[in-house]
Amino acid sequence: MAGRKHPARASAKLQPKLRMVANGSDEVNAIRAEHASAVKVPPEVAKQVEPLRGQGATPVDRRELPSGVTKGTLRERPRARVSAFVQLTEDPEKWGGGADIGATARKANLFTTELSVDETLDLSEQPWVTSVELGQPLALPDQLVASTRPKPPRATERRVPGSRRHGSGAGVLVGLIDVGGFDFSHRDFLDGDGHTRFERIWDQGGTTRQSPAKRGTSGFDYGSELRKPELDAAIDRAVDEGLPADELEPQSQMSPGSHATHVASIAAGNSGVARRAVLAGVLISIPEDDSERRLSFYDSTRIAHAVDYLIELAGELGDLPLSVNISLGTNGHAHDTSSSVNRWIDAALTVPGRSVCIAAGNAGQERAEHDDDVGYIMGRVHASGRIPARELVADLEWNVVGNGIADLSENELEIWYGPQDRFAVQVRPPGEDWTEPVEPGQYIENRQLPDGSFLSVYNELYNAANGANYIAVYLSPLLREPVVGVRAGVWLVRLIGREIRDGS
Repeated sequence: MAGRKHPARASAKLQPKLRMVANGSDEVNAIRAEHASAVKVPPEVAKQVEPLRGQGATPVDRRELPSGVTKGTLRERPRARVSAFVQLTEDPEKWGGGADIGATARKANLFTTELSVDETLDLSEQPWVTSVELGQPLALPDQLVASTRPKPPRATERRVPGSRRHGSGAGVLVGLIDVGGFDFSHRDFLDGDGHTRFERIWDQGGTTRQSPAKRGTSGFDYGSELRKPELDAAIDRAVDEGLPADELEPQSQMSPGSHATHVASIAAGNSGVARRAVLAGVLISIPEDDSERRLSFYDSTRIAHAVDYLIELAGELGDLPLSVNISLGTNGHAHDTSSSVNRWIDAALTVPGRSVCIAAGNAGQERAEHDDDVGYIMGRVHASGRIPARELVADLEWNVVGNGIADLSENELEIWYGPQDRFAVQVRPPGEDWTEPVEPGQYIENRQLPDGSFLSVYNELYNAANGANYIAVYLSPLLREPVVGVRAGVWLVRLIGREIRDGS
C-alpha cells in the first residue's frame, strides 16, 4: 500500500476506518480484525494467517492499492464484513429500495448493520444515508481479585429513597451489561427457595442454547439465551451431579471473580443496593484468542443490541421499570453524546420508567495499582489544548508503547474541534521529519514510511455526527514478511491555526 496527499475532500458519509478496511487485502484485514472489533473475516481467510503466527511474520500481497475508496477499482474486493451504525435522513422506502440495508436493529433514525465491505460502500452512497460509522471497540476491564472479604454497603446506601412501591428494587428489572460471566447460583443471587433471581442471561457469544430470536424474546439471532427455569434446574441438579451449576448451564465466559458477577452483586445482590429486584444479564462476548477475534464482532453495536434486548424483556415481564448498568466503555468519538451508541441509548430513554447508568471508565490511571497491573500504560488517553491565533501551533505528544520493539495493532488518534475553526495538521514519526501540512478537506492515506509501516491522516470538515471538524491519524504496521510494527516512541502531531475563532 502506498499513498500521497489528495486535494479532494474525504467523504463525510464514510468513516476513515471504513475506508482503510475497504483498501486492505484479505490478509491485512484478518490481522486488523484482531484489534478492530467491528471487522471480521470468513474462517477460510482467518486460517490463512494463523499458521504464520509462529514464524512471527504474515506475508501479504503488496499490491498497489488506490489511495481512496472508489468502487470497482480493485481487482478483488476484500471479503471482510463490518458492523456499523448507519444514520438516515429519511425512510429508505421513499426511494424505492436501493442497497441491501442488512439492518440488525433500528432506533429512531439509526440502525445497525452487518454487511460486507462492498455492501456497506453501496449503502453509504444512498441518498437517504447521512453517515456510516463503524462500531467502537470494547475491551475487557482490568480488575484485581483480592483474598480479603469486602464489607457490604451500609443500609442507607442500599435504600432506594422516595418510593415505597420500588423500595430496594422491588418490582424493578435490573439489567447488567458486562463481561466475564454471571455466577447465577452464587448465594448473593438466590431467593428464599434456593433458586436464582436471574430471570434471563443473554450470552452473546454462547452456543449452548437458542438465540433470543428463536426463543421469542427479541429479534437478535445470535448468542444463547438462558432462562430462569433452566438456571434453576441446573442449581437443583448441582448436588446430585457433583458439579457447579454454572458448569451444568455454562456460559461462553466463566472467569473466577468475574467482573459481571461482582457488578451484579453491588447493583442488585442480596447484600447490594436493589436486593429485591428482578435480575437479567447480557454477556458481551470479547474473545481473548486472536483467531476468535478475527471471526467475531464485539463492538459498541453489541451494547446497543443489549439495551434493546433488556427493554423488550422488561415489556415481556409485565412492563417492569428498567434500570440498566453498563460497566463497559470506549475512548473513541467526541465525548459530547453525539456518537451513534450515545444517541441510541438517549432514544431508548425517551420512554418513562427507564434508566441507564454507564461507568466513567478507567482512563486516567497514571501508575500501577498492583504488580500485574498494566492498565495504567493505556490510561493516559486524553489531551486538550487551544490555538490562540492564526498561524500559531500546538503540538501533541503521542506515546506509542507497543512491546518496546514493535506494535502490530493499528494505532488511532482522534482530534475534534469547532466548525468555525480551520486547522492544518502535520505528523512527525520518531527520528523522522515532519510530513507536509494536511489542510482541511485533504488526506494522506497509506503512506509508507522509511521503516515500512504506514501513516494515514484525514482532515475532515463538518463531521456528520455533530457538525464539528474532525482529524483522524492512523499508524498501521506492515503485515508482510518481514513484519514491521508501528515504531515505539513519541510521535508528534502538530496543529496549525489557519482560521481561528475559538481555537479549542
